[in-house]
Amino acid sequence: MPTIREQQLSFSFPPSFRLARYETWHHYKEVLRPRATKAVDIVAFRRRNPPPPLWLIEVKDFRELRGGPGEKNDRKNLPANVVRKAADTLFGLRDAAVSAEVAGEQDSAVEAIGHAPNRVVLHMEPFRGPSRLFPEQPTRSNVLQKMKQLLKAYPELDQNPLVLDLKSTPRAKVPWTVAPVPY
Repeated sequence: MPTIREQQLSFSFPPSFRLARYETWHHYKEVLRPRATKAVDIVAFRRRNPPPPLWLIEVKDFRELRGGPGEKNDRKNLPANVVRKAADTLFGLRDAAVSAEVAGEQDSAVEAIGHAPNRVVLHMEPFRGPSRLFPEQPTRSNVLQKMKQLLKAYPELDQNPLVLDLKSTPRAKVPWTVAPVPY
């Protein structure tokens, strides 16, 4: 079962899935990141014809904060940050499909961009407890509502994003499971 660990969470997918930690690709790090493009944490898709969705998954684990979450992760900016990462990742995959120097990255990108819809998922574990470092925590419902509004500007991305956590993932009927990794 393919698995990716992101922060203190382990994402497990069925064997038919192909996973990429896109932000570690040579093409992203050397060509696109210097141009200020962003990247989601996990790109996942099932190898099947016709192609099912391409999953663009961003992970935010606020359970163990060591300092403030930063302005990009506050309630006001988090939805825009996630939507931009998803749009930039899709652009980057299209660019890699044409011009990636690493053959494996180019092959993965070609396969990934053939999928539709392009689903955006934020997996967000909430901070527990009040903190003056994180006074305005983003809530799943607020983030979801704002993401839906922002996605209207990106017709290539599915207009029904998901905002999940450990409890809601099984009910969402997504094709992966998530488990906490011990600290």
